[in-house]
Amino acid sequence: MDASTVPHLAALKAALQTLNHSGSHGFEGLLAAVLSEVCGQPFRVASSGSQRGRDGDSAFDDGATFFEAKLYEDDVPPAAVNGKIVDLANDDKGQVDTWILCATSPVNSQHADRYRGSLAAFGIGCLILDWPSGTLPPLAVLLAMAASRVERFIQDHSQNPAAVTGVRADLDAVAADSQVADMSTNLRSAVRDGSIGLGLVKAANRSALVKAFSDRREARRLFGQPLAPMDSSGLPWAERPTLVQRVQDAVAGPPDDRVVLVLGDEGTGKSWLVAKGWCVSQRRCLQSSWRAI
Repeated sequence: MDASTVPHLAALKAALQTLNHSGSHGFEGLLAAVLSEVCGQPFRVASSGSQRGRDGDSAFDDGATFFEAKLYEDDVPPAAVNGKIVDLANDDKGQVDTWILCATSPVNSQHADRYRGSLAAFGIGCLILDWPSGTLPPLAVLLAMAASRVERFIQDHSQNPAAVTGVRADLDAVAADSQVADMSTNLRSAVRDGSIGLGLVKAANRSALVKAFSDRREARRLFGQPLAPMDSSGLPWAERPTLVQRVQDAVAGPPDDRVVLVLGDEGTGKSWLVAKGWCVSQRRCLQSSWRAI
């Protein structure tokens, strides 16, 4: 880390501490804005309560990753983090994709590994952005990667506006540090990781299927047959609205433990039925390729 960066880090830390810790106008909201800009994909704050801000259908949202974040200004108390992990584990109806631990102090590496492992066991991604001494803090680098957005957010929502007038200069100083290029590449990769960026996975999945279902040649390449109900120049198919509605109900409802089978004789259009049901759904879920048997 460059020596000239140090005083700007202290000022940036002070600016962060003028925000509320939670809510869309607090630190969580800032992080949602930054992650959305860095990833090019929406991140949304999950509100409190047993549903974590989501109803059943919104589990199949249009590409957003829902998360909760916690900003610690002092040393991170392991007992508090462990308690949070227990809360998330017990909330079996929750739809939090990612838990983000942020600290303007260092997070012990052994504790960090334990947090990630515990959350992974429940299918929740964990992103840790801390503020180690003597090196460039990952949290500061992430903020500098979206400097204009951070500047506007802090100036709009700081509880002490007079204290944050120089925040852009502090962000620019961090961005100019000689270590930022490598760190920003690694951070961008981390937030796009499959365990964190569920929204990215959902968006890519939806895009690939729409492309295939809209082009007979692409469908043949992907599925081994011209399964393209969205291709207007493709093969005609028999409309079966009642069955299509049943497929929609199966793929676009709240997640549960059901296994749904579409059964029928060979050549009766089972694959086309599933594809059509997915295409006309308002909430398109993650979908893998299937094979008729």
